[in-house]
Amino acid sequence: VGLGLPVTVATGFIEKLSIAIPWKNLQSHPTKVQIDGFYMLIVPKNGTVSFFIKKDFLNQF
Repeated sequence: VGLGLPVTVATGFIEKLSIAIPWKNLQSHPTKVQIDGFYMLIVPKNGTVSFFIKKDFLNQF
């Protein structure tokens, strides 16, 4: 199900994903999700877009 936006995600990544699940208190304590380093390359749906991501560029994150 899309949002009807004229863009699409070409690529992306998450550097670190942490999930804390309170197994002994599932009903009374929240499950916590922490995302560090969330990156996306968004491109238009219409037309042709070419891109090149250098490995050195990605390594700086």
